[in-house]
Amino acid sequence: MFRLAETIKELEAENSSRLMLGLKFAREELILLQMQQTKQLLKGLKLGEAVTEEKQLLAKLERLHELLLSNDLDFQLKLERLRLMREILRQLEVAIKEEDREQQLSAQAAADARTRERLTKQATSLAELIRRQQGHLADTERLAGPVDSDAKSSAAPGDTPNASGSAENASPTPDGVAQAQQETRDATKLLAAEQAAAGTKPEELPAAEAQMTQAAEQLEAEKLSAALTPERAALAALEREAQKTADELAALEQNLDPQRFAGLKQEQQGNRQLTERISESVRKLGESGARAMGELIRAGGSMSSAEGSLGQLAADVASSDQAEALAALKLARDELRREADELLAQLGPEIRKRVIEAVTIMLEKQIAVREATQTLVPQVEKGSRQAVASVVGLGKAEGRIVDVANEILSLVEETEFGIALPAALRSVKRSMTGVQAVLTEGQATAEVVAAEQQIESDLNALLEAMKQLPSSQPPKSNNQKGSPQERERELNRLIAELKMIRILQVRVNDDTVQVDAQRGVEAAALAAKLRQEIEAIEEHQDEVREATERLSLERADELQP
Repeated sequence: MFRLAETIKELEAENSSRLMLGLKFAREELILLQMQQTKQLLKGLKLGEAVTEEKQLLAKLERLHELLLSNDLDFQLKLERLRLMREILRQLEVAIKEEDREQQLSAQAAADARTRERLTKQATSLAELIRRQQGHLADTERLAGPVDSDAKSSAAPGDTPNASGSAENASPTPDGVAQAQQETRDATKLLAAEQAAAGTKPEELPAAEAQMTQAAEQLEAEKLSAALTPERAALAALEREAQKTADELAALEQNLDPQRFAGLKQEQQGNRQLTERISESVRKLGESGARAMGELIRAGGSMSSAEGSLGQLAADVASSDQAEALAALKLARDELRREADELLAQLGPEIRKRVIEAVTIMLEKQIAVREATQTLVPQVEKGSRQAVASVVGLGKAEGRIVDVANEILSLVEETEFGIALPAALRSVKRSMTGVQAVLTEGQATAEVVAAEQQIESDLNALLEAMKQLPSSQPPKSNNQKGSPQERERELNRLIAELKMIRILQVRVNDDTVQVDAQRGVEAAALAAKLRQEIEAIEEHQDEVREATERLSLERADELQP
């Protein structure tokens, strides 16, 4: 199929596309592999298993045959393009979430690097303050001891004071130590202000500053012994602050370890490769993916730059590159969503037509099955084997109706056509499946006929709602928004959706009443079955609630005055 499609690509583009579409279906359904496995079963004389596989193969080949001979190739190709867009969007969401995570990690690493730089300067300043405070304390201890009057008087007036306020090669004076303590206090206050400006609440520095102020006052009053206690307290506070800073630096060093950057680089490389794979898929969209393609290429370039920056431990630059990549990915996603919405608008009329046709066919076949069931009820009650066999045949006919429902339900779910329509179709299909199971067992009773009539009623209501449901989404152009024609159209859409929700809620209510009537009748024997039925009804009610909530969210504007 592939070689033939490539051969006729230039001369018969439509048939080439048809063959490629069939090839994709064959690959997804693993037809060739299943044929090979069936061949092995036949060689091993496992005929029973081989028959099952052959039946499945026949069904797949019939669908492939229908696809290759389909007259609505344009619809199938658009549907295939929509599937591809949905898959690309799914992968894009993964890439966006990953890039967002990586950008936050890089931004945190950049912040940690800035914090490390600040703490390193802070540690240097604290070391200097501790050295100076130790000097003040040593000078005060010397002054507080026995005073050597000769040494004190030997200090020359022109000697230069040291860091503690004392003269070089001379004994310190209380005034000199007090002045030096005040200078250290001012430096401590400045460091605390710098911490506060950086967003860090200083804990020990204000205490150290207060103790230094007290020590300076005691020194000015020449109460040397009294000054020792606040000086020691200030030194202890500075040392605690220095230890805290050292602990914070150690923790940051772990966060900024080169091995961690290597891991971040590898993760960025993985997301870039995912983006490149997405780009290859977008390339298959042709013109409709051109704008998204440009954004994806830009995102890949930014990711590559981020990889280089992470390799050089430049987290700040990497974070900026990743922010650009993230913005480009989001633009690509928005562009593809717009293209998907436009494609859905093109598919809308055909989808609506197919749903109406399918519901009409199901209704006609369901009426035929119900009429045949009514005819056979008296004969089954009399025990006629022929009648029972005919009822079993009706079960197969009901199964074919279920197949139609499955096919149209798959289309509706895939295209997200309507809000309540998928749930309504699932509800009707569940009822058909229940009738099919009973008929297959050869049972034909008044209850079965009533269930079939209920299905007919639901299909009629669904068909009426579908005829009122518009085929496409409302136009987004502002010049048409709010016009009388457009408002009438959207109100019809809302009414149609509400009719479908009513079908769902009525069915849930009927099932609730029916299950509730079983309570008290052989309660012990029916307990397990009742629980299962009640849980099923609960799931169906949740389905109705979710559809109603979504309708409220997406159609709320249409209810405004």
